[in-house]
Amino acid sequence: MKPIRLLIFANALLLASTSVFSQDTIQGKVLAYDRMAKILVLTDHTAWSMADLLEPEPIGLKAGDRVEIRYQPDESDVSSIENIVLIRDKAMTKSKQNRVEGTIMVLDLATMALILNDRSIWSLHHLQSELPAGLKSGDRVEIIYESDANGVSSISSIRVLAN
Repeated sequence: MKPIRLLIFANALLLASTSVFSQDTIQGKVLAYDRMAKILVLTDHTAWSMADLLEPEPIGLKAGDRVEIRYQPDESDVSSIENIVLIRDKAMTKSKQNRVEGTIMVLDLATMALILNDRSIWSLHHLQSELPAGLKSGDRVEIIYESDANGVSSISSIRVLAN
């Protein structure tokens, strides 16, 4: 081969090999998220297996969230999902206080997790105050928390509401 053809051939091989290991990105809005089946469905009806996720899922991931999914493609499918990032509005880049109400489905003090009836999972490691005495599954609660561009930064308080 002539040197110029060899150079073009080498560059073509290099480009082909880097595309195999490249990371792809897709953005979309969450249509549904089934934590039990570990399936995330976007509004374009693409389904993503969370079993392929290499990093922990964003805290509080739920339907309606805008997300960016970074993944490693292979010849026929997705070989792994590198991470999922919640896309926040510019107004949410600074820390702001939020509140959510719901009924406790699961309170697991061993793992420090609280799961509400909307299937949102709350890490009690972020809790800045004491848990209400006697808190249990079935209680209706209000959670006051701080959020920033990365999600929940702290939980200010959890209080039991009257049923």
